[in-house]
Amino acid sequence: MQIDKTNATILATDNTFLVDFADIYKDSEVFQSLVDSVWVDKYENSYWKKYFFKSGIPLLTNSSGASLYSIDETEIKGTTNAMSRAKYSDMPSEGFSGPKARTGSIGDFGKSHTLLGKDKQVYDKLDKELQGNLQLFKAYIDYVGNMLDSHNMTINLMAAQKISTTRFSNADYLADGYDIPITTPYEVTDSTKRDIACGLKTWDDADATIIDDIRNLVEDYRDETNYTGPISLKMPKDFFYNIFLKNTQVRDLIMTYSQANGSILSSGYLATKESYEAWNTANGNYLPPIELMVEETLIQGVTTSTAVKGWKDGIIVLSPSGYQGQLMWATSDEYDLLNGISTFATAKMEGGLLSMMNRVNTNGRMPEWITEVIGCYEPVLDEWNKHWCINYKKASA
Repeated sequence: MQIDKTNATILATDNTFLVDFADIYKDSEVFQSLVDSVWVDKYENSYWKKYFFKSGIPLLTNSSGASLYSIDETEIKGTTNAMSRAKYSDMPSEGFSGPKARTGSIGDFGKSHTLLGKDKQVYDKLDKELQGNLQLFKAYIDYVGNMLDSHNMTINLMAAQKISTTRFSNADYLADGYDIPITTPYEVTDSTKRDIACGLKTWDDADATIIDDIRNLVEDYRDETNYTGPISLKMPKDFFYNIFLKNTQVRDLIMTYSQANGSILSSGYLATKESYEAWNTANGNYLPPIELMVEETLIQGVTTSTAVKGWKDGIIVLSPSGYQGQLMWATSDEYDLLNGISTFATAKMEGGLLSMMNRVNTNGRMPEWITEVIGCYEPVLDEWNKHWCINYKKASA
């Protein structure tokens, strides 16, 4: 068997599939083989995978159908001076700083596609003319790929919301009433850390002392969280290029550094990511590394689709570098129920994160070939005590 992932097809030497189309609707082993061959590494570079790692084992689902999680974080206490004491006397004892837990449940998400009998007949005739079954399989792989993309985009949306707001809510993204409203609790319960003023002036003011403000925020962050590990600033790409690099203080510092190192810059020079990073490195990493957030998804309505971003407008996040939490997930109850039934072909994607089911349904006297991709998942922060959301449109004055 030859695998051509460029065209997302599995081909035999005569440009036909080695199995009949009907096989992937009745044989789970064949269906799983198709999934593993075509889509196995499709989402390795997904946005969410950079900031959330998939939990190693699925959550258990209780008798009510809820998949519950509990995640712990240990609060870091600062070191205080020793106490004066009288000999042979008892001293006040500090309590043990144990882990604090966050609990919650995760939701179900899905996509479905139906190939009508009359549409399949068109492909059958086309493939017969071409002496193969390639066109039908290519159409199938295309629409199943779109369904898998929709789950990946949903997790990206959730991940961006969790990082920038510490909760997930799809209330703003419902399209024509197509979805069920889901809103999870804030994971950073201290509301003052979800909307921190950026400084004396908002950072969209070109004259704001943005470098000094960030430096002060970092020092406050270290003092309040007692966290000494690596941290980073997470900001939208648009903010970095259209506001941060155009800020007067940023431009002046880069110009002074560049001129001191032999570069001649005019007053109208264009600051770049590279020139800023050179200044920051030369000054002993005066500010934490900046990570640029780039994510966008489409919300499908009945007749239209709309581009949206999960990242909350106006928010810059200061938090530990690397992973921000875990992707909690559970195996679908429907998959467990239908797996092994002869009228269904089932497969798993992403190590069980997504469940895929094929079946042939009879609608009146016409058959329908139905594919469903369902999942139960949610990204969850595990560093909420060290997660600050800075509002660059909110001044402290």
